[in-house]
Amino acid sequence: MKLPELSVKFAPFTVVVSIALLVMGLSAFFALPRKEDPIILVPGATIFVVYPGAQPADMEQLVVEPIEEAVNELEDLDYIRSIAENGIAIISVEFEYGLDADEKYNEVVEKVSGIRSSLPSGVLELNFRKRSNINTVMMQVGLVSSTATDAELEQYGEGLQKRLQRIEGIKTVDLRATQAQQVLIQADLDRLVQLGITLNQLGQAIQGSNLNLPGGSIRMGKRAISLETSGAFQDLDQIRQTVISSYQGQVVLLGDVAEVSLGYEDQRYFARYNGEPAVYVTVVQKEKANIFGVSEEIVREIGVYSQQLPSHVRVEIAFQQADIVQERINGFLGNLLQGIFLVGLVIFMALGVRASIIVIIAIPFSILIGLAGVYQLGFGLQQMTISALVVALGLLVDNSIAIVENIERFLQMGYSRKEAAIEGTKQLAWPISSATLTTLLAFFPLVMMPEKAGDFLKSMPITVMLTLTASLLLALSLTPLISRHFLRKERSYVPPLERMGHYLVKGPYKRLLQKVLAHPWWTLAITILVFAGSVAMIPLVGASFFPKAERPQFLIRVEAERASHISHTDQLVQQVESVLAQQDEVKSYVGNIGKGNARVYYNVFENSYASNYGDVLVQLHRYEVSEFTALINRLEDAFAQITGAKITIVVFEQGIVATTPIEVRLTGDDLSKLEFLANEIELVIKDVPGLIDLKNPFEASTPLFRLNINREKAGLLGVSLPEIDQTVRTCIAGRVVSQYRDANGKAYDILLRLPQGKEFGPEALAQIYVPTVTGQFVALNQLAELELSRSAVEIAHYDLERYTSLTADFDEAYNLSEVVDEVERRLENYPFPPGYDFRMAGERELRNETFGGMGEAAIIAALLILGVLVLQFQSFLQPLIIFSAIPLAAIGSIWALFFMGLDFSLTAVVGLISLIGIVINDSIVFVDFANQERKAGKSIKEALMSAGSVRFMPIILTSLTTIGGLIPLTILGGTLWAPMSTAMIGGLITSTVLILCVVPVLYWMFTRDTEK
Repeated sequence: MKLPELSVKFAPFTVVVSIALLVMGLSAFFALPRKEDPIILVPGATIFVVYPGAQPADMEQLVVEPIEEAVNELEDLDYIRSIAENGIAIISVEFEYGLDADEKYNEVVEKVSGIRSSLPSGVLELNFRKRSNINTVMMQVGLVSSTATDAELEQYGEGLQKRLQRIEGIKTVDLRATQAQQVLIQADLDRLVQLGITLNQLGQAIQGSNLNLPGGSIRMGKRAISLETSGAFQDLDQIRQTVISSYQGQVVLLGDVAEVSLGYEDQRYFARYNGEPAVYVTVVQKEKANIFGVSEEIVREIGVYSQQLPSHVRVEIAFQQADIVQERINGFLGNLLQGIFLVGLVIFMALGVRASIIVIIAIPFSILIGLAGVYQLGFGLQQMTISALVVALGLLVDNSIAIVENIERFLQMGYSRKEAAIEGTKQLAWPISSATLTTLLAFFPLVMMPEKAGDFLKSMPITVMLTLTASLLLALSLTPLISRHFLRKERSYVPPLERMGHYLVKGPYKRLLQKVLAHPWWTLAITILVFAGSVAMIPLVGASFFPKAERPQFLIRVEAERASHISHTDQLVQQVESVLAQQDEVKSYVGNIGKGNARVYYNVFENSYASNYGDVLVQLHRYEVSEFTALINRLEDAFAQITGAKITIVVFEQGIVATTPIEVRLTGDDLSKLEFLANEIELVIKDVPGLIDLKNPFEASTPLFRLNINREKAGLLGVSLPEIDQTVRTCIAGRVVSQYRDANGKAYDILLRLPQGKEFGPEALAQIYVPTVTGQFVALNQLAELELSRSAVEIAHYDLERYTSLTADFDEAYNLSEVVDEVERRLENYPFPPGYDFRMAGERELRNETFGGMGEAAIIAALLILGVLVLQFQSFLQPLIIFSAIPLAAIGSIWALFFMGLDFSLTAVVGLISLIGIVINDSIVFVDFANQERKAGKSIKEALMSAGSVRFMPIILTSLTTIGGLIPLTILGGTLWAPMSTAMIGGLITSTVLILCVVPVLYWMFTRDTEK
């Protein structure tokens, strides 16, 4: 390899290139977008439809099924999942992962928009949301006042919204918890009956009088002048003067039979801040924007705007993501600096001052060059990339350590400093390149991890691989150049770790190696038993997918009984707020009634409108584990005393979170049979050990008034069914019949309804008239009657097929896999009728999606590593001996997690995979030197003893530097990264010890030698 020789001979060029790369890395570091978490783009969309007053069955037939049929025509669909509830439908569409997210989102929008006209006219909202985490709110600002009117708060909120929209780097600014103004037309039923006018006639008259049709143009000489017709309503008086009909020779105007006013829509959603009325402005930043710069601009703008507000209105920042990102990045950078210090200390104690300085120089160079690559690939500076730098910290110095040690050896052999730098580097160029390649291949499965969890973690292995590649290039170029000018032949000082290494090699380790080589089968048997015992410990360790997010926020969800009025839900939320007001740890709380809080965490989505729903976003002064846990337990006890509601505390979790740990999905066409099966399955599985909080959606049905129309009588009298349906809808929910624009161009819906406070009940049917084909009128109670019944809470579809789900949690004293296996075993023995079946979903389904393709990628990576080793050693047996290091590392990982009380989470698995490259390299170092000694004519035993004494210190040093880099992450990395670093440190400890003992035994047992 010519690189070391060229770098030394052309030193100025090497220095210039190195400085250029360093500058590029520094600029990339400052340019990298700062975020808390990686961006996850899921190809698909979520469609929200609001149709007030519609029952689940109506939502299914009139809204869900037409949308599903339209979307199902698209290509590359993964699934379509829908839920129809009272007045609300949610349709989630997801395509095969990896496709263009924007393109697929646009396809969904285009398809659904194409059938918009065929949906019911009463549909109030049809919204689309991308299935990604890029629309997470970065800041939630409240305009708060206990005395201002709703109109004032809305006006001030709109003013702040307009100011923030001008800031560069902001994607959207939304105003929330405001009430839309409407033109209310409240019909007098008694007067309408007296005059023989129907509600539908009122609506038709308003629509006909509010048309703005072009009248064409009139030719006057050479000019054509446009003709404007009567046009749309100019003011409310014009609406009142709308002619409805005539009665006994007199014209009947709208104002004669209805009250016309500018008012507000029925309150569907309102909010508070620390118990005071508030409206909220929420901000979403652009994907590439730097959150700190944007946040500073917003805070500056808020400061200026707040000076313009009256004294009784104030601005409060209820949530600011930049604070959390700053804390996270500072924490990880602190971990990185602490790791650099510990690694530097280990190197200094092992190599001495001059050599350690040369090695440590590789750390900032490798990190910054790696970050330049991260920037070019479009990743940001967030917890994944910084944790990757911590993981790579101990690995990236290995190449430089090996080169510096070898150069020193050549100096002591009498070579000049230039020759020692060139020859010492050239001798190890291919071995360290091969070793680095095996490490890079070990991270290959993480890069290929499929689905959303793969995207969440992807920046980590890529950052490690880029940094290690940079460290290899630097070790082969910059390290020999600096060594030429910096190293000396004589050393007056022997570092303490080197002295300790000499003592261990000549004494304890030499005796131990002789003993294990004398009893190889006993050594192998004991190792196998220890490994088997460690594997048996896995169920005791426990398993989880992603841990808690460790943020000073959480969400409290309040669900009242189905069909609860929003005022009743508000009373329940106020009780929750009163409990929070008494907690010293609570900094602030945002109460939302009728709708969920804005999406402030990437995997917790906002709930749509529901009169029985409310939630409270709680902000704490700080996060401290024991304090946080104690607060949650205290709140759960307090909320248990609140009756009439299900109150759930949602603690934010890292990564891709399943909606529920355990889910049994039952499929079939008939809703009544699904209800029967759900009730039966509930009895079958409710006593499974460890299963808790089992929920059956059919347990709670909602009261339902059903309008039973006498179709035969209506047909005889010539009354159309649509006439009846529209009339009833207007009476209950009101009906938007047209739109009015004021002089400023602001649009208002014109809502036709009964007077406020007028309740619709069975007695009202006698006061509502519908026309017959003969022009006569007949009271509605002559054609229909109201019947009180019950209806399903929701109707769900999966891939256009009806289904229902029983959901449950599990006791933390049990293992989730064991609980799910027992549930599945019982269901497999249940006699499902033809056409009906079950499927285990929940966290297991998410794990299978995540790890499904990872196994194949791991096999490919193992084969690639094996291929590299076969080429290097010209043998099939020795690579298998080298691979024995992997189970040796697993032993320590399992026990370390057990003693630290940590679960086998996804990041712990990442730690195990990261460990593979390190331990294989240690094993390569040992076997390679033993082969060199045998080529020199030594027997197997002599070669092994020599390899043990010479390679003891490099293997120990590799492990110590890696452990040193990981210690801060273990102590301060929290529940996300502590399992990974703990698994790596435990694996390094056992693999280091066992590689130095077990690998020689396997080499002795399975290497042919005539002398043996």
